[in-house]
Amino acid sequence: MHPHNSHIVSVTSFQQLQKDGLNEVNKNDIVAVIADPRANEIDLVWNEFVPLGINLLLNDKSGKVKVVDFPRGSQARKVAIDKEMEPACFKGATIAAINGSRCDNKDRVDLLLALRDPSRPKTIKFILAPEQKKVEAVPSRSQSVADTNTNTISVRNLEIVDENPIGLQFAKSSDNYLILKGFKEEERRQEAVARGVSIGDMLTHVNSVVMVGEDSGSIEQVLSCLETVGLGRPLSLGFMPAHLRTFTFKTKDEHGDPMIGGPSELILERKISETGSSQVLIQGYKNVDGSVESRGIFLGDHLIFVNGMPVGTGMKLRPDSRHYNLKQVVNEILNDDNSYPICLTFARPSSKSRNVEFDVESMETKNMSVVAVSRRQLGFEVGQGAQPNHFIVKKFHPVVGSLQLGIKNKFRGNFSIGLSLYSINGEKTPSYVSCDIVLNAIKRAWTKTDQLELALCNEEIKQTISTLK
Repeated sequence: MHPHNSHIVSVTSFQQLQKDGLNEVNKNDIVAVIADPRANEIDLVWNEFVPLGINLLLNDKSGKVKVVDFPRGSQARKVAIDKEMEPACFKGATIAAINGSRCDNKDRVDLLLALRDPSRPKTIKFILAPEQKKVEAVPSRSQSVADTNTNTISVRNLEIVDENPIGLQFAKSSDNYLILKGFKEEERRQEAVARGVSIGDMLTHVNSVVMVGEDSGSIEQVLSCLETVGLGRPLSLGFMPAHLRTFTFKTKDEHGDPMIGGPSELILERKISETGSSQVLIQGYKNVDGSVESRGIFLGDHLIFVNGMPVGTGMKLRPDSRHYNLKQVVNEILNDDNSYPICLTFARPSSKSRNVEFDVESMETKNMSVVAVSRRQLGFEVGQGAQPNHFIVKKFHPVVGSLQLGIKNKFRGNFSIGLSLYSINGEKTPSYVSCDIVLNAIKRAWTKTDQLELALCNEEIKQTISTLK
């Protein structure tokens, strides 16, 4: 009850109040905003003459037909992603209309018949469950992958006892440290590898004297020290993984297609320092759709060519070619690193009737080609179809994306977790940075340029370096 307010109204009642002569409305009179009953409705359109790919719940207590999920490799999942929606948003959604015909009073049998009708295009209206967001940029098309930082941060010492030159090449980092750039001699490289020292590591000690941290001198003093004591033997050089590293990622492959993964791989978290400035950290990664699934291939599509060689039903197009059985295709071609980059051609019947036997020679067959640079990024499994000579897509699985792969390779595995975004394409992140600012900047660079440059800082290593003695 509101004893001091004689009029309790919604914001949609202003015109009526004015008609009634009640022009003075106190802000306390507005107690609620009437929700748009159709605010959580979304339309999706199916065009391919393959199954819709929706798992349905038919025994809900409400009597309505609800969505269980859009499974991986289904047309439904691709339609949702093309709409820039996360497929998981449709879990628990209710089917509200089919091709404009509302389902409120439709018999369940009639509704299912309308769904099974193979005609295309088919527009389905969904009412999303209250706990699901309506529209969002797709943050992930796969399961999240959590990492734990089990690496220990320690100084690795390279002991040089021979009279030969030290055989190391150094470069200046963007934050004014000496970084190991390369080796002049193979023998020195092998010694470094044996000691756990890698290209990109930071020089921290010379003969046990700290060269970094708050009490260290300038980079010129470090170079001068190296020139002075570098001729003496034995010489001990201490290295640690560099806390700041710059990565350059190609956003498109050599065919102009988007690289596997991208900004959707990153799990970000914002932290506020004691001074009030903020940092955005990479707290994990998400695996992504593989080369085959991301190019629009569905479960049940036929594999007919591999690197121009006919396989499966593709043999009907070139009967004089070598015959490969399914086991040979998988073991001798798909699982052989020497086959990559690989070009896979798939076929899909575009007929309205699903009962017609698949004919690769039919004019109604749709062919699609996919190029993959690595077998680890294929993300699919092929198996036998209805006939022994049918090689069809049986399953999809998520893969490691290009961002995750590149960062982990450079930051030694689990040191790739807890990295702060120092700069994006050369622009340093501001002190008020947020996860949305970072993600949007990375997305713009990923979609509008041919490459993305990220400078990432491992805050744990940075803190350790500042306290070295």
